Amino acid sequence: MIDAFLRVALATAIVGLASGAYGQAPTVQVNVDLVQLEVVVTDSKGNPVTDLKADEMEVFENGRARLLSHFSYIPEVFGSGVQPPGPVAPPGAGKPGPAPAATPGPVSKAGVARVVAIVVDDLGMDQRSFSEVRRALDRFLARGVQSGDLVALVSTSGRFGNLARLTNDPRLLREALGRFNSIPLGRWGVRELRCAADSAFSPKNAPDADAVAEAHYSRVTLTTLRRVVDGLRGYPGRKSILLFSEGLRAIEAFQARQGDQPLLDQYDALWAHANRSGVSVNTIDPRGLVPTAATAEDVSVEDACAMKLHTELVNTQLQLAEIARRTAGVAIRDTNDLPSAIRRVMADQSGYYLVGWRPPEARAVNRPKGARGVRNISIRLKRPGLIARFHSSLYANERQDVTQADSAHRLADAMLSPFTATDIGVRVSSRYWDAGEPDGFVFDVDLLINAGDCKFAEENGGRRRAELHVIATIWGAEETPLDTFERSYTISLTPAAYERALADGLVQRLQMRVKHHGGYQIRAAVQDRQSERLGSASDFVVVPDLKRVKLALSGIALMGAAPAGGPDEGTRQRYRRGETVTYTFQIMSAAAGAEDSRRVEVRAALYRSGAELGTSQPVTVESRGQPDPKRWVYSDSFRIGDQLPAGDYTLQITVVDRAQTDKPLTATQNVDFEVAQ
Repeated sequence: MIDAFLRVALATAIVGLASGAYGQAPTVQVNVDLVQLEVVVTDSKGNPVTDLKADEMEVFENGRARLLSHFSYIPEVFGSGVQPPGPVAPPGAGKPGPAPAATPGPVSKAGVARVVAIVVDDLGMDQRSFSEVRRALDRFLARGVQSGDLVALVSTSGRFGNLARLTNDPRLLREALGRFNSIPLGRWGVRELRCAADSAFSPKNAPDADAVAEAHYSRVTLTTLRRVVDGLRGYPGRKSILLFSEGLRAIEAFQARQGDQPLLDQYDALWAHANRSGVSVNTIDPRGLVPTAATAEDVSVEDACAMKLHTELVNTQLQLAEIARRTAGVAIRDTNDLPSAIRRVMADQSGYYLVGWRPPEARAVNRPKGARGVRNISIRLKRPGLIARFHSSLYANERQDVTQADSAHRLADAMLSPFTATDIGVRVSSRYWDAGEPDGFVFDVDLLINAGDCKFAEENGGRRRAELHVIATIWGAEETPLDTFERSYTISLTPAAYERALADGLVQRLQMRVKHHGGYQIRAAVQDRQSERLGSASDFVVVPDLKRVKLALSGIALMGAAPAGGPDEGTRQRYRRGETVTYTFQIMSAAAGAEDSRRVEVRAALYRSGAELGTSQPVTVESRGQPDPKRWVYSDSFRIGDQLPAGDYTLQITVVDRAQTDKPLTATQNVDFEVAQ
């Protein structure tokens, strides 16, 4: 159970196929009067076909032909289309890329032509692939966002959830991209045994704990993708996901349906849900051309490893291709030109046929309240050699008055959605501590709420009053949260306290304990009860397996330096220029030296938008004198410069254990904070 308490800290600062015949049948809900399909038709070489007539396409519902009430080709609506961007420096290179030619204005929901969620599977991508994806996306975001577009950048981990917003402002998207980092202990990192010359790679050689961890992160990835589908389904226009992923290795033989059965079921449910929601999933494998083939005449260990890796590569690529095929998307693999792959996918989101028909009245009447009918749809093209890709969409435009129940649903939906609700600024900062046996790990979670976005009513004596409703959940790989915190409360502030809250924000602090290592997603939403405005954010915390990891760091706590003789200001996320920031963390599992003492080097670096601003000299510290040398606490501080621009920053801590002089061990940990105006 979450041990949660509410505190307004006023003294501190407080995101189907068809080819000339019957296609693979997607399913569609038909509890509405009009069913519409967006159908992309190409020739065998992938070139668009734009001159089909209505009598050249037949649509079947449950095997019965339907009379089309609407058939039209919707041409490319973006003028000259997606233009190839110019050269752009990669994020973090210290040289900004070219500014967009013009910043698009806000797009109303009625004016949306294309909605694209760019999903980066950071839970299952190695560092090289991740870097290539960041460079390619930076080039695309520089000039590829068109008027009428809504684009979001989402990570499967949910990190930086306060930046995952649907927007057509490339500056916001590139800001989010600049803060993306890979997850070293995700699916890619749980299996250290990959392909070594001194050990044959065999499933029996991989400990069961690795397979469990890999399946865990795979389920988190699929859950995030399903939430992205849910977030897109209510938008008009072309809705699609552009997924950068290396596939799910926990599914060991995709075509033979071998692997973790609950994971396979979740995989199948994803593409079916995307189909019913009218969302195409396009996949790009960022690994490029991978040399894994072994020689037939040599059966050395290296070749056995290569064969294993080749089988794994083919298996994961089949998964990505299948989910694209099932949802009328495009699958791209075996390419080292990711910018061209992105342009190909985005171009595919433009021209299409809009086909519509009305279900028979008999199927729409006398349906029990809340029931949903499901129909199978197939398409037959009469012109030979053509391929039709399509998904199903439903349009039910009923207006309903907002009730209290609706308000509660809106808050829950905002908390679950991968797209940030931005009417109220919210940040989630999470960190874990190793409490040792038998307590396990302690999570500290701070929700920073922008008080200026909340409605404060005036009271007698100049006081200000606001009414907020907060919901926060902690998720593992399960389909239900591990725990939930929900509370409504009223804040009443003096004039001085109100001014401080506007500057420093409000905080909701939660604490919980978990027994096991793994990845945990924290999701939260805040609602202003007087204005009904919403804000949401998320975070992701990886707890390593300390029995196997030889060096690890806990989360980092940031605190404002307490005045002389004054009280401890507590943890903070927002600071002002000139302030001193104290950071504290645990060092765990370092190698023991003489008298059980541990010695490591600590270095701190400051980043903004992925670019390093400066780094400290390494400091040697040791566990001597600490109560527990296996998990000792280290603290230091730095001053925020008077000239540092306002904005978001990342403090990165790197610890090096040189006990093994031939191969020193390294561990890193990051924490984000804000410098206020």
